[in-house]
Amino acid sequence: MMANIGKRIKEKREAIGMTQEELAIALGYKNKSTIAKIENGTNDIVQSKVVEFANALSTTVPYLMSWDEEDLTQITPVETFGLNILGTDFTINPSEIEHIKKYRSLDSFGQETVSYLLDRETTRVQEIAKQEKRIIKLKTEPHPSEKEQTLLKKPHLIPRASHERTDLNVTKEMKDYDDAFFDE
Repeated sequence: MMANIGKRIKEKREAIGMTQEELAIALGYKNKSTIAKIENGTNDIVQSKVVEFANALSTTVPYLMSWDEEDLTQITPVETFGLNILGTDFTINPSEIEHIKKYRSLDSFGQETVSYLLDRETTRVQEIAKQEKRIIKLKTEPHPSEKEQTLLKKPHLIPRASHERTDLNVTKEMKDYDDAFFDE
């Protein structure tokens, strides 16, 4: 069976245009000789490394292991699972399954607390992403946007840098003069 996984690794690696050296680097091996030995069936792979190979090769453990559909019921705990729930595809790994089990074992207060924390953390991460998008936009957008330019044309929205004098009575003519002067 290990010789078969070696053949599958080689086929997938070549199919995606990856060299043995690139795969060795991706998996933390010192050189490509380990990959060559695995591909020709000389070296075996520990079960946890099969998952790493699958991830590095953008494939699945069942593909590398040459499992048939009926073999998929015997997936080991280190495997990720592909799910389709209400038309949404996603994968779930064993640690996420453990989180779900722990969540289900909580009382209603505990579940509310976890939900609250998840909501706060989701909001925090979304805000960080928004800020990063704004920074990227600022770096790539040298001129103000049309909306910003429109706002700049509305003097009541522009903050004034100076303060009005309080030591004299400012007449309407004086204000009009100042406004005309600063608008030019």
